[in-house]
Amino acid sequence: MENGLTMRIIHTTNSLSRLGGGVAPVVWSIADGQQRAGHDVSLMALGDRYDAQDWPATRSAELRVRTFKRSAPGAAFWSLAMHRALQDSNSGGEVLHQHGLWSMWSHSVGCWQRQWKRPVLLAAHGGLSDATLNRNPWRKKLFELLCGNRRLRNATCLHALCEPEAAAIRRRGVRVPVIVVPNGVRSEDYRALPDSTELARCFPRSADRPIVLFLGRIHPLKGVSALLDAWKRLENRRRDGWLLVLAGPNDFGFEDKMKAKAEALSLDRDVLFTGPLYGRAKLEALAAASLFVLPSLSEGFPNSLLEAMACKLPLVQTHQCNFDEVAAAGAGWVGHPDADSLSEMLAEATSTSADELQAIGGRGYDLVRKKYTWDHVCRELESVYRWMLVGGAAPASLYAA
Repeated sequence: MENGLTMRIIHTTNSLSRLGGGVAPVVWSIADGQQRAGHDVSLMALGDRYDAQDWPATRSAELRVRTFKRSAPGAAFWSLAMHRALQDSNSGGEVLHQHGLWSMWSHSVGCWQRQWKRPVLLAAHGGLSDATLNRNPWRKKLFELLCGNRRLRNATCLHALCEPEAAAIRRRGVRVPVIVVPNGVRSEDYRALPDSTELARCFPRSADRPIVLFLGRIHPLKGVSALLDAWKRLENRRRDGWLLVLAGPNDFGFEDKMKAKAEALSLDRDVLFTGPLYGRAKLEALAAASLFVLPSLSEGFPNSLLEAMACKLPLVQTHQCNFDEVAAAGAGWVGHPDADSLSEMLAEATSTSADELQAIGGRGYDLVRKKYTWDHVCRELESVYRWMLVGGAAPASLYAA
């Protein structure tokens, strides 16, 4: 921070491509926003087969990006080359923002912190929720014993995406400072959407039908199984022509199980699995939709909801998405991740007039433009970094509990 204004910032994460799930676009957006604000920003991540192919074409030319060959089996998420690069004096960072916890490269960040005595902001991105910890508990317990608990205790500050995530951190007995800064969205990226009929070119079954869109990983924690049960109960709505579109990658074969369940429930005509949609294909799905649904059992702060709101789509979501503000703003329906609650919300939403759905979507659009832009997120994170570096007044985002 030589001139008191510019900072040298390093971001680290598992993957900068589609394999990074929802975290990758968040990391890109923060790093690019900080670079454009005049900071010196580096991205360091493990490499994969989608490197460069998935990187945003609109990123700043000055943003430095390095990916590294993995040195262990994929589940270990570690790279000797990345470890050495972090310890190298040429890495040059004054502050490091770590995205993700359950990976062995987290140990490399700890080594960087000890060697250079510089601050680390650690964002678990929902990785400390009870539902996440209960999946593969023995593997996570082993990682905690090896380095995970030490990383939480030794981080300069922890980055929660919402207050429930901050509270979950405190329940684990971690006493380091916690800030609450949500994700953001660039609403201007969604102003010029494709024509709403373009999705039907690739998926003819979607033609001339109102669509409820799910966009995310086909994974047990996303609540797809309960969503199918709820959709089965909406016989009248389905007779009105509504189509449930499930778009996302097949996580560990779970999509195959959900396809079999849809077939067993005789939902073949009224449910469409598209597989993963990226780039323009994702925009075509958003443009074709009339409603957006996210029935998750656990989330940090899902960017898919912000993207849907930027497209003026009404939301049907669960409390576990940690975005109850949607209901307060009149931007959608919020309930529980079970078939009873989901079917009630979907029944009401799909019986709402097109004009009213448009008004509900407009309120969501106004909300994201007012409070959830990447410019706002980057400014708040900048104040956190400066506080970690030089002290002074606590940032507004500091969690009080």
